[in-house]
Amino acid sequence: MWTPLLTGVGALLLVATVACAEDVKGVLKKVDPFKRTILVDVDGKEKTYTVAQDADVYSQAPGKKNKPGPKEPVPGGVDGIPQGTSIVLTTIKKGDKETAIAIKVEGSLKKKKTDK
Repeated sequence: MWTPLLTGVGALLLVATVACAEDVKGVLKKVDPFKRTILVDVDGKEKTYTVAQDADVYSQAPGKKNKPGPKEPVPGGVDGIPQGTSIVLTTIKKGDKETAIAIKVEGSLKKKKTDK
């Protein structure tokens, strides 16, 4: 008797949490690992976001038939993203601060070979 009710309430809470999430596209300017914040240039304006302890930091190559490929974790997490990289943040609002719960790196993080 309680199982369907609890399942319904859990599903409702999950939908409510996802509905509050917002995607923000910008360019990474600076990472502060001590404060767990990042500075992002969004449409010419710099904004600071708190990064959740368990934030998903990944890149995603294109898949087959115009579908996204598998997520690939970024080695080093947020610290592994070079400054100037285009990113998409998935944020939720906690109080008066926006917290990044996922950071998707646009493009490739592979280093280009240099001729010596």
